[in-house]
Amino acid sequence: MGAGHDDAELFSQQVGNITDIDQLRAVVRALATARELHNLIRLGGFTELAGLLDFNRLGTLHNEARNALAALNLKRHLDDANDTSGLLNQALEDVVFRFEKVGEAELKLADELKEVLRRTRESLASTQDPQDPAWIALRQELERLFKAKKLSEVGQQEMQDNIVTLRDIERRTRHLNNANANLATRYSGDAKLMRVHKRLLESRRLGDSQTRLHAALSGIKHDVDEAVLGNRELLGNPAFFGRTVMPIVMHRFRDSPPEPDASTRQMIQQLLVNEYLNESQGHLPF
Repeated sequence: MGAGHDDAELFSQQVGNITDIDQLRAVVRALATARELHNLIRLGGFTELAGLLDFNRLGTLHNEARNALAALNLKRHLDDANDTSGLLNQALEDVVFRFEKVGEAELKLADELKEVLRRTRESLASTQDPQDPAWIALRQELERLFKAKKLSEVGQQEMQDNIVTLRDIERRTRHLNNANANLATRYSGDAKLMRVHKRLLESRRLGDSQTRLHAALSGIKHDVDEAVLGNRELLGNPAFFGRTVMPIVMHRFRDSPPEPDASTRQMIQQLLVNEYLNESQGHLPF
């Protein structure tokens, strides 16, 4: 590697370590000014001035500084945002790898890391139940890797460790997605009822009998689907739809005792109403 490459590599590491966003912006502005100066020299035909500075090198450094600023901005947004799933996906799609040193081994590992990262991100994005605590934990695990800069500023050993970690996240995510798909199959592929089923199990309000819960929810699905098919305007009136759902809930759980108490019935009603309304309005469960 030449001295120029080493200088750019060192600069990349230095700007990557800056945590003061105003300081980093100042670096970007200074390098942008140098680029503008180069343009003025070229446009003015001042060829004797063009050799005073290595403007190509400055252009490379400007790109490195901009990458560092973009990464720092994303990190700040991730830290501040309540719902970070979209920002995290953007960050992972655009992640710029900065290496402690670059050789053939690092580049091969980087390709493998990017591929595993892509598969992991896509597995997480394909969930049908982003409210599942297990899915949230997996996403947060990936988010922590990114926030700690463990994905983008790495050496060979760190890349190998990250590949192992990402493969594990991907494996667990695929297992979770398969479990969701299998449960949805029990409701004729209806992910709405799969999510309601899981939220009720998590609440522990109805015990742990999945057979009883499935029987009651299957009956509810049948009755609510028929009501909606019989009156397409039903979903346009959430309050009336809720009043329609409640007696169905009471009836179907009466057939699968013990009956839920009043607060649990309201919880079941609200879960169902939200799922049906979100579907009718084209909202994703995210």
